[in-house]
Amino acid sequence: MVKMENILCAVDFSETSDHASQYACSLAEAYGSRLTLFHVVEMPSLASYPTLLGGEVGRESEEYGGPELRSSSVDMEAIKQAGRDRLEELQTKCADGDYAVNGEIAVGDPFAELMSKVETGEFDLLVLGAHGQTGLKRLIIGSVAEKLVRSAPCPVLSVKLPQD
Repeated sequence: MVKMENILCAVDFSETSDHASQYACSLAEAYGSRLTLFHVVEMPSLASYPTLLGGEVGRESEEYGGPELRSSSVDMEAIKQAGRDRLEELQTKCADGDYAVNGEIAVGDPFAELMSKVETGEFDLLVLGAHGQTGLKRLIIGSVAEKLVRSAPCPVLSVKLPQD
């Protein structure tokens, strides 16, 4: 039988992510697994700092945030707290079953943070929502789900929203 003691579910609080978390909860219930809900707060890119702060694109002086974003310009603690609050709500929703569920939050690039998490070898399955990006947006930034399916050391369940 397939071992599925620890399941990691990537959540971004989208409708697709909520649907994927339902799969993760069901699998955790069926296998008696420990479920970790994992949310990544994505940092704005360095190139966007000046525009976030009202400056010119490409200008990196301290006055515009420079390579370091000043804490007063974007309240990362407030953003992380909002993420923690949403994770708690999701944990409560998932906690109806006979399995352990916890939530974790990280700050950084979603692909890099998720890869770092699954590379610990701690997880037997990664569950995530597939948003189905197409066209130019997918070509430029790629799909986090697609990259994880190709790169993760554990099996990945990519969940799409049902077609109406």
